Amino acid sequence: MNGRYAQRMQELLGEEYAAYAACLREAPVRGIRVNTNKIAIEEFRAIAPFPLEPVPWEASGFYIAEEKPGRLREYLHGEHSLGEASSHWIVTETDKYIWYSQTGKEQYFRVDEDPNELHDRIGEEADAGRIEQLRGILIRELSGREEGYVKDGRLVTGCEPAILLK
Repeated sequence: MNGRYAQRMQELLGEEYAAYAACLREAPVRGIRVNTNKIAIEEFRAIAPFPLEPVPWEASGFYIAEEKPGRLREYLHGEHSLGEASSHWIVTETDKYIWYSQTGKEQYFRVDEDPNELHDRIGEEADAGRIEQLRGILIRELSGREEGYVKDGRLVTGCEPAILLK
């Protein structure tokens, strides 16, 4: 542990510092927290593809033994509702496609080669097929959503993002 950091933590934690420093030497544990706005804990437990062990301090928190539970899926769809910068994205182990729902702007990154997402490859001819594939996945994910993001199999820009889906 860095000397300045350790000194600052000793000042902040006082007599609890020794226990803090000891826990940093322990093997890490992995955990998840269920978003109960989206799914009930009992429902999640019934569909979770890996064993769950409750954490003692949070009813919706669980330890997981899987080293990389995210690898259970081919991709992950996420979204941010940030006004003009609202976006939807598809990320895989190797790449990431982003669609800005208010402007229609698209970005594509090879996260295996560019983990900090510094080189947008959306215009690269060599990546056109993969971009089309990820765009198709996003269209499937957004089809039927109440905001109307998809019409006739195409993404529709300018739709009002729903903060909480019905």
